[in-house]
Amino acid sequence: AVASCGTALTEEQVDVIAKYTKHIVIAYDGDSAGKNATMKAIDIILPKGLSVSVVSLANKEDPDSYLKQYGAEEFQKKVTSAYGFVEFYHSFWTEAGKLSAPQDFAIAIRDLITKTLSIPDILSHHFFFKQIAQLFSVDVSLVEQEAILVKESQKEQEDFRKKYSQTTTVVGSETIKTSTEKKLPTTSEIATTITEEIGEEVTIPHSEEVNLLRIALISK
Repeated sequence: AVASCGTALTEEQVDVIAKYTKHIVIAYDGDSAGKNATMKAIDIILPKGLSVSVVSLANKEDPDSYLKQYGAEEFQKKVTSAYGFVEFYHSFWTEAGKLSAPQDFAIAIRDLITKTLSIPDILSHHFFFKQIAQLFSVDVSLVEQEAILVKESQKEQEDFRKKYSQTTTVVGSETIKTSTEKKLPTTSEIATTITEEIGEEVTIPHSEEVNLLRIALISK
């Protein structure tokens, strides 16, 4: 067992852990702070190529209190039955009532697709796509089609970042790269611009939509 000693899990810590195991079981507190820390940890662990599971604890429980009340054997059962990251997110969003609206439902699926695509092992993607499809009661082909759109969006964003992160100037025989001064608009600036153009107040609900709108606005 490894404790991050009250601090958020870091990439450096995961790199060290990866020398000893390829699977991490997260057992943080069951309250909202613990769940938020779990989500941040998942986002660090998956791109490192490690698999991750999450021990489910009740709201007012933490690993220490659970061990004291129920003992090591019961805690080991919790570890053995730990959620995969797709199951964890689905359970969390369901309990929070965040899957009732169609828009939230779609955003949740896209979010899990994005997390899956961050995993270096491409062959494992289909396994997680099937999990997403099963838990959200949609056809796996729809999940795979959405994954293609997400990858295309990610490529557009990456190309955009490369284009606007620096400019190249050739002076004589030297090539000089300088940072561009053109900044990406913030979410609030995007919302303000659209509100002014259509005369109706809007909100920007999804990170991918934000990035696509930034591309459109800065290209105007």
